[in-house]
Amino acid sequence: MKRNLRRYLKSKLFLKYIWSYLFILLLPLVFVTVFIYQSAAGNLREEIEQSHLNQLTQAESIVDGRMKELGDIASRIAYDDRLISYRVHDPFYSREAIDALDQYKSTSSIIGDVFLYFHHDDRIYSSQGLSSLDVFSEKYIFQNWSKDSLMGDLNDVSFPTMRPADRVIRGTYRQQSLLAYLVPITPNSPNPHATVMYLIDESELTGLIDSILGSYKGLAYIFDNHGQVLAANNHGETINGLDTGHLFSLDPGIH
Repeated sequence: MKRNLRRYLKSKLFLKYIWSYLFILLLPLVFVTVFIYQSAAGNLREEIEQSHLNQLTQAESIVDGRMKELGDIASRIAYDDRLISYRVHDPFYSREAIDALDQYKSTSSIIGDVFLYFHHDDRIYSSQGLSSLDVFSEKYIFQNWSKDSLMGDLNDVSFPTMRPADRVIRGTYRQQSLLAYLVPITPNSPNPHATVMYLIDESELTGLIDSILGSYKGLAYIFDNHGQVLAANNHGETINGLDTGHLFSLDPGIH
């Protein structure tokens, strides 16, 4: 009896039946397992992507808020009696004007320095004091913004303009990556009489992004409305200019 049972278990027909039943049972189990895995992986990926998108949206809102803050400061400067042209040029009141600019500088954490320039003047005023345009152009040497272009922009800019981050030599030794934000005053006037210029360290803007995104591997860009890269921050990756332009042309979302 035992010998027959052992012979039956070893027969090819029995093994074929066993494998058939195992296949019938395992095949649905494999499909169910794969389906559950893909569904869980897809949901996790969507949650991660949405979380990153929310973080980027938050970073965008904060940067836009800082820019609006600078516009509001320029408006207050425009209507500040201490910064009226004749008082600024008066030696008796000029100290008061410089103190006022210093107070406005301290109201925003991203401002490196703030300047007030009256059109076609030969002097420029800042939170640090008064200087001639020649002294100013020697103190701040922009790599991609010549002295003549800078003077032309200070005199002719008719709407708020942000220049991309530029290497700036300050004095004879210190280099920084700075953005220049020019706001004509009085705001919304067809004939502005002066320009407020902010110098902003690029790291101030990229730092705002890092504080929200945390430790991430990739690149973050701040574009203006024309697709020009104003500031960039990379963590372990780089792309060329053509790819950067392609990024700006994409619709909002995940690609």
